[in-house]
Order: sequence, then structure tokens, then C-alpha cells
Amino acid sequence: MPPTKSSRHLKWQRTFDDALDSDQWGQKIEALRDYEHLRATLQMVLDQNNLELSTHETQGLEAMCVCLELRVKALKTSGKSGISSEDMQRVKAWFADMMTSTETFPVSIPATTAGSSPGLKREVSLREKYQQIYDVPTELVQNVTNVNAADRADTFGYAGSLLPPVSTPLHRGGKLISFKIDKWGFKEDFVKGVQDAFVTISLVDGKGNVMGRPQDTPTTNNLAGNYVLVNCQVHVQQFIDKIPQDSALFFEFKDGRPRKA
Repeated sequence: MPPTKSSRHLKWQRTFDDALDSDQWGQKIEALRDYEHLRATLQMVLDQNNLELSTHETQGLEAMCVCLELRVKALKTSGKSGISSEDMQRVKAWFADMMTSTETFPVSIPATTAGSSPGLKREVSLREKYQQIYDVPTELVQNVTNVNAADRADTFGYAGSLLPPVSTPLHRGGKLISFKIDKWGFKEDFVKGVQDAFVTISLVDGKGNVMGRPQDTPTTNNLAGNYVLVNCQVHVQQFIDKIPQDSALFFEFKDGRPRKA
């Protein structure tokens, strides 16, 4: 059964709470990853328009996308202006009640950012949309012609947000990184409680900056002994000679079971 609007909202809240916790503890890499992850998820929901959102909910998600984008920019530039972690704390209570309350968005969003979010009504080509959501360099999307937004789905749903292999004639001879995640091992008592599990893969440079959008494997409930079966191919979107030598790939296992109080 497809996830309901309320169940998706709960998962969005959980991601936002994790991002805000990391933000307030100064864990920049984790905060960036989760803020960007949530922003991509909400953008996809707005693009697909398949959750029967009310006008209030649509406008709220549009504002949320811009707010997340501004907070990400502030973290990446270490700027003191823009959206602060204190602002995000105010957003937390509003976001939790968004589906049942008619309260307006609690943080002022500059009008000049309205065109930067797909949810704020600017017509873009499929190629532009792909680049905006996944932060892929322009020269790497020349051959993107058949990416369907439905195939990207809600990144907490079933499809994940894995990207296709990069293919471009503009960097002949360039080498890329592709690998398969077969399974993820745990202690037996942990595996028994796993549900809707997925892995987030992030490329991070030596200064802690996330390079491009993190990618998520599709959710899985397949278990074998002490292993969660992932069985996914991952394609890093940067050419090896364009990646700083002090960079690293980060892998984070996540699942959808309720958090302990």
C-alpha cells in the first residue's frame, strides 16, 4: 500500500528533527545532508502533486523548500545572515502542525528567492529540474532527456533517489566511481526491528562540504540472517579528477522504526 500523506509527513518531521539536532550541535555535515535530503523530497512531492495537497499545504511546502535552501546556503558559507538555527527551531513547531493548522509560515522568506524552488511556480525544462534537484554540473546533464519525476519519487518512499550513470562527451577519458551495496550487517537483535531501511551516500570534501546531493537507496524490508539486503548500484556524479584528494564517501544506514523517547 502506498504511504499516506500523514505517514509521509511524520517521516518528513523525523528528518527535519534530525537535521535540526545536528545543526544545533554544530554537526555541519549531518545537518547539510538531512536538510538537502528533505528539500529534495518536498520538491518531488510538489512536482508530482499526487498527495491531494490543499492550497495551504502546497504553499507551506513551497515556503519550506525555500527555507531549507536558505539554511543550507547559510551553513555552506558559514554566514551569519539569512536563515539561522533559531529560525529553524521556530519552523519546527509549525512544520509538526502543518497538516492540521492554518498558521502562516513563521519565518520571513525573501521574495527574491521565490524562483529558486520548483514549488514556487517557475516553469523549467526537465533538464533544468534534474540539475536543480540533484546539483549536477551543467556539462553532466546534456544527455538527460528521459528522467521522469515519478521515478525519483518521495525519497522516503520506495524509489529512493539514486542517480543514473554520468554520460557526457565533454570529458572524454574521465573516470567515474560506481559501486554496488549488496547488504548491511548488524547484530541480530537490531536486524529484527528494521523496517523501511535505506542507505544515504554522501560525497564530502576535506572541509566538510557536501558535494552535490546525497543519494538514497530505495527502501527495503528484505532480511537474510543478520543482514539487511540492499542490492543497489550507486554512481558517484563527479569525475575522479574533479574530486579533491581529501574527499571521502560517507554511508549512513537509516530505517523507519519509531524513535525511542
